[in-house]
Amino acid sequence: MSDSRDKSLPFDVDDADLFSSVADDHVLSSAPIAPPASSHMTSPAPAPASTRRVGRAHQPEAFLDIESPGRSPQRVRLQGPRFLLGGERADLTLDDRFVSRWHAQLSQEQGAWVLEDLGSHNGVYLRIADEFVMEDGDEIIVGAQRLAFRTGWDAGQTQTVPTLGAPKLPTAPRLVEYVEGGHIRGIYPIVDSMLIGREGADLNFPHDELLSSPHASFERHDGQFYLRDLISESGTFIRIRGAVELIDGDCFCVGRTRLQVRYQG
Repeated sequence: MSDSRDKSLPFDVDDADLFSSVADDHVLSSAPIAPPASSHMTSPAPAPASTRRVGRAHQPEAFLDIESPGRSPQRVRLQGPRFLLGGERADLTLDDRFVSRWHAQLSQEQGAWVLEDLGSHNGVYLRIADEFVMEDGDEIIVGAQRLAFRTGWDAGQTQTVPTLGAPKLPTAPRLVEYVEGGHIRGIYPIVDSMLIGREGADLNFPHDELLSSPHASFERHDGQFYLRDLISESGTFIRIRGAVELIDGDCFCVGRTRLQVRYQG
């Protein structure tokens, strides 16, 4: 990727991370997914959150293809029961100002590699491959844009006396656009559908060279909103919750660095 595509990613850096873990038999996806659609995307979608992993009969060799801004692509082999990604003292040290000290880990569990966010400040984002059921608070990356899907109110401060204001009305589904520093740049209501892209969409980011035209869509069906990648070149990513089993070809983002897992054998 060229430098012109990497300067607007809206993230903060925080080194005060805590090491976390998920029980071996409860590896989850980032959110439920819709029933399989007819089209097939570049990489498979994660399993539903209620589904447990099924171990493989043998462990194939696994590699990470790494693409960092301003650096040549590289490939590293995944080794050991646990492989740490971070800014320092990690198995893979990423020279990326948006990566926390201990950002994420890959671990071998029952013949599979599992990805987990270690409580990082900027999170870990997995590329989606099909329709994805959105939940309040889900965060996505499209191009260089970080957007949050909201359907509820933000939690207010706890007070013994309610805070004065206009009567509370039902909230409208919306996307919140964040820029670097954690500031809100815009709030965009979603009625029944919304296209996101560089141009010719309902929500346009004309200066984002990573965006396709159009790039992704939101659609409401039976009271649920679904996110779909429109076979974009750079993909659509959602922030993971818990841990996710990775299959061949899965792509994820840590800071501005893009990593893809490959199995051989």
